[in-house]
Amino acid sequence: PTLARTLLHEGLADELRLMIMPVIVGGGKTIFPGDGALRPLSLVSTAISGTGVHVCTYRAVDPA
Repeated sequence: PTLARTLLHEGLADELRLMIMPVIVGGGKTIFPGDGALRPLSLVSTAISGTGVHVCTYRAVDPA
């Protein structure tokens, strides 16, 4: 998560692929920077595996 957080913070990530697993654990590490800056993303695609994992692909939106 540290690399992803750094790339997002520096504006160097143009695509983000999240794998969301249907498990409740109540915590964990965040990949999003804690600076509160807006980083608009657009959902490009989504798929659900046979085990219930959601695979979502987001792309960075250029701020206009």
